[in-house]
Amino acid sequence: MKYDTDKLNLIDRAKIQLLKHDLVKALRTMKNGDLEIADVINELAICIEWLHSHNAFGTILSAYYKYGICSDYSIPYLLQNMFKAKDYPSFLKQAYRFDASLEFEKEIEFSIKWHEERKLPDASAWRYKFSKLIETNKLQNESDSIKDMVVLDEVEEIAQTVTVPLLTLVPIGCNLTKKKIIDVGKTESDPYIISSVSLQVTHPWHSKKLILCGFIMRNCIT
Repeated sequence: MKYDTDKLNLIDRAKIQLLKHDLVKALRTMKNGDLEIADVINELAICIEWLHSHNAFGTILSAYYKYGICSDYSIPYLLQNMFKAKDYPSFLKQAYRFDASLEFEKEIEFSIKWHEERKLPDASAWRYKFSKLIETNKLQNESDSIKDMVVLDEVEEIAQTVTVPLLTLVPIGCNLTKKKIIDVGKTESDPYIISSVSLQVTHPWHSKKLILCGFIMRNCIT
């Protein structure tokens, strides 16, 4: 059955494109219409499974590259299956796109040699591209490792040289510079007196006269 997708709304158009296994075109329709995966979830699953069962791993990876991951199949899994399917031209294209030069270095070398043995025109181009990419990635990894080592060394050196200051708690006290007992008319035989004491606290900027009122045992006063 043929469909005139131009006359359909965007959701129906995307569904028809998926049923025709045109994954990239369907995802473009969904992006233009700001549609959600949930709007076409069943049709998308059917399309992905059909492509997978027909070894169309490159089509799925192209969709990933343009519109993001839209299925449960991982990029390494699809690349590995593409290589096993002996689709070496598409494998090199997708491996370069997703910067898988270090993870699939042996497979990439085999695929390039496959091109060279058949004297294909793009063999030298692939050799040059991947040699530069692999070299760049290795240098980047070495640079990251050196940075991590330097940071760890600095942390250990700081830990050994820095002395953590200890906090000493000193209770706040008062200096009794003067002690003057004032008789308030009590007889000497009275066991209690009321006293006024002039105080100066330890902080020189803050002094005042504190009147202490209370009952003090006379025998305790010197």
